[in-house]
This record gives sequence, structure tokens and C-alpha cells, in this order.
Amino acid sequence: MSVVETDAGTDDRWGWVKLTVVCWSVVTFMGCTHPLGPLVTWREVGDAVVNAATSPMVLGPAAGAVAFHIDNWDAQVAAWATDHTPLFGSPGEPEEASDLLRDVSQWAFGIAAVSTPTGPEGTYALANKVWEVGLGAATIESTRLMTNAFKDVSREHLNKRSFPSAHAARAAVGSTLAVRYVDYYAVPGWARSALKGALIALPYATGWARLEAGVHVPSDVLAGVAWGNFFGVFVNSLLDARTLSPVSVTVLPWEKGAMVCVDIRY
Repeated sequence: MSVVETDAGTDDRWGWVKLTVVCWSVVTFMGCTHPLGPLVTWREVGDAVVNAATSPMVLGPAAGAVAFHIDNWDAQVAAWATDHTPLFGSPGEPEEASDLLRDVSQWAFGIAAVSTPTGPEGTYALANKVWEVGLGAATIESTRLMTNAFKDVSREHLNKRSFPSAHAARAAVGSTLAVRYVDYYAVPGWARSALKGALIALPYATGWARLEAGVHVPSDVLAGVAWGNFFGVFVNSLLDARTLSPVSVTVLPWEKGAMVCVDIRY
């Protein structure tokens, strides 16, 4: 089976990636001049990177991508999916399904982010919301551009442009960003769990559609999911850090006694 990537965006180059990363960084750290005061600190950024790198949502699919290289499973599963198309039917339909599922995941983030009150005590703080939505949108776009840049490197050094799947990566980052807002919904616990499960499953369904379309192998898809989830978990960690109390008290040993440190976020 010959796998040819058709995720689009073949004209994106490193210059656009660098520009996007710069813009994304500005949005991320704009809290330094935000009218409500700093929204993130370097310590929170470091914690967010660690949270993302160690998240099961990242490690799970990454391990799966590696496992599929054992005993030629990649090619075998991809060939079976393309030949049988068990979920999305006749040729052509899997391509359309993957586009739709990818877009649904990103719209899910947009709708949830805009509509969910995430301010203090359930209020709708417009200034914070603009920052929140802008950061998520910039993250989705950065994920797209950096994935396409990764594809260029993969094509140059591995002669393979299908790695990783851009559809899966974009679906993953959108779904992961959307998951954060489910906890704000006043719904029963089972409904909250079901909604989170559906969002987490979206990028995998998107990836399977890419297998049935014959443009990817499983390791491409799982690597894309891990890549997108990393950025989603990273941003969610940054956003969650803002919900911590603005005042913290730490007691540290100091010579023959102790020192009380009061940290105030402002």
C-alpha cells in the first residue's frame, strides 16, 4: 500500500512557523501587560510543559505509534482499513468524514470557549475570555503549521510526508482544549464523563477515517494525536493556573526558626 499525504498545507515553510511561534508566544505571555495583571508566569509555563509531556493523553498514543512499528503492523492494519472501510463506507466518504470530524473538534473548542463563563465565581470576564479564546485559536493554528513543517522534515529525511497526520493533530488539539470546559457544565457526572469521552475519541475517529482513506498508517495517526494533545494539555494547564488563589503562603526552614513567605499574584 502506498501512503500519500493529502492533509494540505504543503506550501507552509519554516518562516511561517517561526512567525506563528513568535505570535503565539506574545499571546501566551501578554499577561505581563494585561489590564487585569499577569496571567501566566515562567514557573507556570514550565509546569505546563511537564504536565503536557507526562500526560497519559500524550504518552499513550506516542507509545502506540512506536508499537505499530513491530512486525509490520502499521502496513497490515492500514491495508485492512483501506480494503474493508468498516466505519465510513465507500471510497471518498472517509476523506469527507475526516474533514468533518477534524472541523467538529475545532468548532467544539470555539463554541465551548466563547460560551462558558470561566471568570471568578462563575462570571463572564470579557478581558480574560478574549485572551483565553485567542490563545486557543493561536495554538490550533500553530499546531497546524508546525505539523506541516514536521512533514517537510519527514519527507526530506525519511522520504515520507504522511508523518504525522495533520488531521489527527488538529482534531486532537481542538478536542483537548474543549475538554477543559466540560467541568464547568451543570450536568450529571455520567453526562460529563460521556461528553469528555466523546471529545477524547474524536481525534482517534478522525485518524481512523484517514486510514480508511488510504493516506495514513496507524503510527502517523497516533503520532498526530500525541502531538496535538501535547499542545492542548499545555494550554489547558496554563489556563487552569489562573484559577489558583492569588495569594499563597509558604513556610520555609530558616536557620534556628522558620521563614513565612507570602506570594501575591498581581
